[in-house]
Amino acid sequence: MFGFSIPKLLVLFLIILLVWYGFKLFERRDYLSKNKSKNPRRESDQEKSKFKKDEVEDLIKCPECGNYFSSGSSCTVCSSK
Repeated sequence: MFGFSIPKLLVLFLIILLVWYGFKLFERRDYLSKNKSKNPRRESDQEKSKFKKDEVEDLIKCPECGNYFSSGSSCTVCSSK
């Protein structure tokens, strides 16, 4: 009825690929232009961090139970026993 043939299917496949990669290229270019305008100075991967220096806190290991707790408090596991 529709007359599907290998050349027609190949052309359809190529058209789909062109649209797919065209869309990816457009989205990538749009993403890069938005990122460039927000942050003109690029940071290296080592400088990027989710945490600020003030937000990081070292934990202390309890010698009795092995539980970790912050330095300003006492062990919650050992104190509850």
